[in-house]
Amino acid sequence: MFRKKEYILKVLIVTQYFWPETFRINEVVGSLAEKVESLTVLTGQPNYPNGKTFPGYKAYQSQKEYRKNFKIQRVPIITRGSKNPIRLCLNYLSYIVSASIMGFYKLRKDHYDIIFCYGTSPILQVIPGLIMRRYFGSKVVIYVQDLWPESIAATGYIKNKMFLNMVRSIVKLIYNASDLILISSKSFKKPIQNITSRTPIEYFPNSVDMAELTRPTDMKVDLSILKNNFSVVFTGNIGYAQSTETILKAAEAIRHIKDIIIVMIGEGSCLDSMKLKTKEKNLRNIHFMGQLDIEMMPKVYEASNVLLATLADEEIYNYTVPQKIITYLASGRPIVAAMNGETASIIRESKAGLCTKAEDWEGLADNIRQLYECSVDARDEMGKQGSAYFLSRFEHSKLILQLIGKFEKLIGVTK
Repeated sequence: MFRKKEYILKVLIVTQYFWPETFRINEVVGSLAEKVESLTVLTGQPNYPNGKTFPGYKAYQSQKEYRKNFKIQRVPIITRGSKNPIRLCLNYLSYIVSASIMGFYKLRKDHYDIIFCYGTSPILQVIPGLIMRRYFGSKVVIYVQDLWPESIAATGYIKNKMFLNMVRSIVKLIYNASDLILISSKSFKKPIQNITSRTPIEYFPNSVDMAELTRPTDMKVDLSILKNNFSVVFTGNIGYAQSTETILKAAEAIRHIKDIIIVMIGEGSCLDSMKLKTKEKNLRNIHFMGQLDIEMMPKVYEASNVLLATLADEEIYNYTVPQKIITYLASGRPIVAAMNGETASIIRESKAGLCTKAEDWEGLADNIRQLYECSVDARDEMGKQGSAYFLSRFEHSKLILQLIGKFEKLIGVTK
């Protein structure tokens, strides 16, 4: 055993999003539950991304679920609704308040050594974990997935410097109140150090459980459009950050190559506008498949020729490593991307595909054309290089053991 048998490590995971919503914290929880003796997830009622609660759940209800190796405590929330910024803010706020009050009440008889906060945007979602630490005497670990306030500034929706400085002050309080900050991108370290010098910062990349990419499924979806063409497949959020205009212009530049089709899988704030522009430009080489169940994705990757990723040309996105890049590497398919910063470095270092600058639609079109014209063997070699890079840097089971080691070190448990 890597841990003394007599010690029982008790972990509380605080995350607004959890299964059946599709977030990587699901895999972290599943793997942690097999390795630690006591695990609880404090989360909201599932309603992402459509803003409607999943079947079997009610938004204003508190409920407890028991799984094989862990339990889930769900708290009431206001659902995010459909593309309403005020409703979305209420959704975030309702989770913070509900998890802090109702969550604490429901879990008050328990004890936790570690409170692990999954820090998606907005980082304010970790506040319930910081409140509970005072009662439980726990160590708090924040897993930062997004930089604040840089992320909201990058969207362009909020430009008021006074407001952004206020957010920065709140983020500083959050970081200073934690015991360990884990960062999903190495580039996050310097911006966070500019906010806090009190809390240790350690790199802990996102990963993907290879079992999720090899698990058989009986679910069916028509993938003929991928199999019958040279398919360039984009997956995930379709929003401002993904620079859909870059994809549209690249598609327009290669529209004369009839075999190439760009397939968009996912949803997001820019989906409708992208569909409208595709129709206006009569781009028959872009196809929208909507949101697919995660169980279907292995079949999608297998049927794809190339996997596509783009980001806007904003400084904040130089720091991020989108989760789907890790998944793309693990899938063993070649990658074509228009990105800057750390993600571009990963693609080039891994030799898993071709990458041009963010928003460089001409370079993206050229790279798609180059991958189309090169041999199957050459593309397969890129995929193999990416898979090998994934196994050496992002292998899931190794990272989970590292995470447990960080927990144990924090509370003073020796192997």
